[in-house]
Amino acid sequence: MTYVRASDGTRIHYSKTGRRGGPPVLFIQGLGAGKAGWALQRVATAPWYQGIAHDNRGAGRSDKPHTPYSLEQMADDAIAVLDHAEIENAHIVGASMGGAISQIIAVKYPERTRSITLACTAGQNHPWREELLMEWRDNALEGGMGMMSREAFRWVIGPRSFRRFLPAMAWLGPLALGRPSHAFANQVEALLDVDMSMVSELENIDVPVLVMAGNQDILTPRGDSEELAERIPTAELVVISGAAHGFMVEHATTFNEILLDFLARAETAWCKRVDATSRTPPQVSMKVVIVGAGISGLVAARELASHDVDVTVVDKGRSVGGRLATRRIGDARLDHGAQFFTVRTPAFQACVDDWIERGVVHVWNHGFDGGDNHPRYVGSSGMNSIAKDLARGVSVETSTMAFTVRAGSGNARWELVIDDGSARSADAVILTSPIPQSLALLVDADVDFDGSPMRTEYDRTICLLVTLDGPNALPKSGGVQDGDEIFSFIGDNAAKGISASPAVTFHARPTWSEAHWDDDDVLEQLSHAAKPWIGDASILEAHVKKWRLAAPRTIWPDPCWSTADGTIVLAGDAFAGPKVEGAHNSGLAAAHVLLD
Repeated sequence: MTYVRASDGTRIHYSKTGRRGGPPVLFIQGLGAGKAGWALQRVATAPWYQGIAHDNRGAGRSDKPHTPYSLEQMADDAIAVLDHAEIENAHIVGASMGGAISQIIAVKYPERTRSITLACTAGQNHPWREELLMEWRDNALEGGMGMMSREAFRWVIGPRSFRRFLPAMAWLGPLALGRPSHAFANQVEALLDVDMSMVSELENIDVPVLVMAGNQDILTPRGDSEELAERIPTAELVVISGAAHGFMVEHATTFNEILLDFLARAETAWCKRVDATSRTPPQVSMKVVIVGAGISGLVAARELASHDVDVTVVDKGRSVGGRLATRRIGDARLDHGAQFFTVRTPAFQACVDDWIERGVVHVWNHGFDGGDNHPRYVGSSGMNSIAKDLARGVSVETSTMAFTVRAGSGNARWELVIDDGSARSADAVILTSPIPQSLALLVDADVDFDGSPMRTEYDRTICLLVTLDGPNALPKSGGVQDGDEIFSFIGDNAAKGISASPAVTFHARPTWSEAHWDDDDVLEQLSHAAKPWIGDASILEAHVKKWRLAAPRTIWPDPCWSTADGTIVLAGDAFAGPKVEGAHNSGLAAAHVLLD
């Protein structure tokens, strides 16, 4: 038997099967289950792949310490298995809790992953599931694993599979065979204590990801898998009809066919990637750093990258998008920045036509208060999904705050200094943040402004986000402009087609926002003001979002501004109009200042 010792001394058992020297596939099981649960998959993949499967700590033949466990610790255990097996990287396949562990590996150890498969996996906990897990934990500790297994069985196996009890028991493994209850309870605690902050980093995954769901899974409903797939730019979602939580056993043939197809495509992509990185990199004519991962910055980056320019985008936010901002509240999705966009120019129309063809955007309506027959477009999964689409293939460093731009050293014209003291050298810098922030970054750059962008001021906007228990009182169009003395815009996110449940966004007028910016009771004030637009519905949850630099009061007439030598460029929605289209065209113009 093969064991590896984890960093804390815990022994982790693993075994290898399949084609020696074949592309490695690491299988990670779920709550309480051991590697035996992957038997059908290891057999199916054996002719082409080398399978590595291990027992998580607390399961199978691995040690079952009484000390607390964590999912991050289990991810480290999996890496220890790869190290011991002398495998540099692998395709990772995780089910349920194993899928949660796989997500941590993808975020914490991206260099160890060729692809990720997430079966019956959620991206976050829900209160009802936490309560269920605690009930299972208590049943195991008080009544033993036999009692807990009988309760868990109906949650993981579909109703048509009860007659196939024996293979189902193989998947449940230690649950059905009465493994120590303390080990199971420790795994439950690890699930309950998972660090949810890593969810925001899933969008940085750049290897192929397969998310698989069963449409009869009541433990990890299909919606959880859909939400998870939305968070990962490289993910594809496959739903298996008639499948419950244990579909790798119940529907093994279908599962294996889907998995083998995905692994073949992912391995091809990996080989191309390795081949590309092994070649001598081509010489690029320019190195550019862009501040701001809103639409202007991302459009500029994509245009520059298409001309073989080495470009990096940095943004202080945890995600791309800027004011293309979308937020989840329960199962509701709400846009709280830009609410929609229109198309007036050929340059933007070409981009929008591509988005429509690929399903990135769709038409919300053709105007408010009767309409003007001009389409209003929205992101199909919220406005932020547009930014995520633009960010595909672009080098973006999020959670990275720019501190100052200064003269570079050596051959570099400029350096962008980050607040942690590190620096990004560049031949040119594009600043797409709001003008006051861009000017603050240029204090040390000795830039001569011969115009007046420095005098641009911005309106503030306070945004109210509410979820409701029923329909609202908004008109059929789903939006109201200049609603009343407090609200400048009101948007029905369900009418947009982005929210599964009733959810409304309210934007307060700039004058009201300025006057009430520091009020302690602004949430109560706005919630009260919203009642006429909510109708008979009740507010389930309400949140406030403040945009300090929401919209420029003065618009620079040109699409961007640059220094005489063209190495510092200012762009964004203060140029060519404070709208999505203006920001897009400004970013495009900024790129061509450098290219032309």
